[in-house]
Amino acid sequence: MPVLRLAPAALRSRLTSCHTHSQRRGSPAAGAFTRRNGPGGRAFLKQAGGILDTDTVTSLARSMRLARFSIMLGKPEETMPKKPEYTAEHARGGVHAKFPAIETWPNQYRSYEITITVPEYTSICPRTGLPDFGTITIHYLPAELCLELKSLKYYLLAYRNVGIFYENAVNRILDDVVRAAKPKWAVVKGEFTTRGGMRSMVEARYPRKG
Repeated sequence: MPVLRLAPAALRSRLTSCHTHSQRRGSPAAGAFTRRNGPGGRAFLKQAGGILDTDTVTSLARSMRLARFSIMLGKPEETMPKKPEYTAEHARGGVHAKFPAIETWPNQYRSYEITITVPEYTSICPRTGLPDFGTITIHYLPAELCLELKSLKYYLLAYRNVGIFYENAVNRILDDVVRAAKPKWAVVKGEFTTRGGMRSMVEARYPRKG
């Protein structure tokens, strides 16, 4: 609902201009104004010092429509621009953060798949600062190298202090896994805890298409 803001100086100027023809709070005009507008009208008369004539009451009642607008005395007339809820900085959050290196060891076999599940993943929402929780699953076909699990654990633990969106986190994990182990293919899936009645699942694949 729109809000009508009237600065005190403007209000005093408007009222003073009709002072020579004014009537006090008990006047018919003031009484009618109060009856039409109820508590809001009484509060306005109190703020205005009770100096109103019939023409001014009619004009103000028509323009202000106290039944539908709030008169906020002492507030600046300009409305501050609303800041966007999400910014480019939020979107980039964590994408270029520095994380511990993921170590590897030489693979000894061929044609088998590895699945690693991390049910205690946590990070921070860059917009609200609240913690995010979820399960990260890494599924890949190793080539010459396998992921070393201890270093992978410390790598994922580092996300708990990073402001990063779900989508960015899953894709960043995939990039770092591929960079470290150079698998034939890999899939990273994030299943995140329900928040606000909504549950997100994000999946990124290597090789990437498109």
